[in-house]
Amino acid sequence: MIQTDKDYFVIPPTGAINCPGATTAKHKAVECDAPIYTTADPTFMDERNQSLDVDDPYAKGIHGASSMEITEHWATPIGEDTIEIGEDLRKSLIQVIANDGSNIFIYPDNDPNADAIREFEVISNKIIRDFITEAYEIEDTNSLDIEARSFGNIQTYGQRTYPHYHHGFDGVLIYYLTAGNEYSVKNDGSTTDLIDEQKIDESDNKHFTPRPNPDGKVLDGSGNLILQDPRPAINYPYCNKAIAWSPVTGTLLMHPACLWHESNTFTGGGVRVSIVINYRILTKSNQENVRPLATIYDGNN
Repeated sequence: MIQTDKDYFVIPPTGAINCPGATTAKHKAVECDAPIYTTADPTFMDERNQSLDVDDPYAKGIHGASSMEITEHWATPIGEDTIEIGEDLRKSLIQVIANDGSNIFIYPDNDPNADAIREFEVISNKIIRDFITEAYEIEDTNSLDIEARSFGNIQTYGQRTYPHYHHGFDGVLIYYLTAGNEYSVKNDGSTTDLIDEQKIDESDNKHFTPRPNPDGKVLDGSGNLILQDPRPAINYPYCNKAIAWSPVTGTLLMHPACLWHESNTFTGGGVRVSIVINYRILTKSNQENVRPLATIYDGNN
């Protein structure tokens, strides 16, 4: 019997590949007295328009693929959306990540945040299948077996995610639970709202010198997510080969796992927390006919 409406992922075994930016259980503010440098200046990049009016069908489980904006960059589909999953769910997931965000979808049944993890898994499962339908014109995505691994990324002032890609997976979903200037995290992973004095106005940040782009708009660049053109062209200006997003709380982005990406240094107050899902589509293959290369010319074979 084939299940036609999948609301789950196949969970890969423990020990799956970890990714740069996955954080440990302890998080401390970074004392930073030196200038902050980034590898890309978003002033010269194509900043995405995030002013879309988007309803909140995700939390209700009735997402339609048409609400996600999917654009082609370098012949590569990239999806973006802004969704609201509710503050209680956001705080629960932040607590999960703050305590141990290394493999979120593997958890004991008695985990106090098990319901929150399960809820986000159902939501993200639907989003991923809809993205595959829209981006790659694959019709019956409910029949696909998709395995996934989720981990968290939490940053305080002065931290960033270094350039990397997600080896061995087909795609990546990243969702920003908070973009910063909203919460601090206690030792038990729970959140506390920042007071105004704890929030950082980046226009007053001595380590930050925004420059206007041609239309006069200032691109702040703090914590921007940067995606790199996968096509090789060593003589092409880097900043014309990359695009940058300025995430806000609720920003959701999807892209192929093979794309190199990174973030600018986070210079806001409190914590910036995102939850990431690496997924791959399981397909039929002739793998049963393959054997380790080292044994092919072994004298015993």
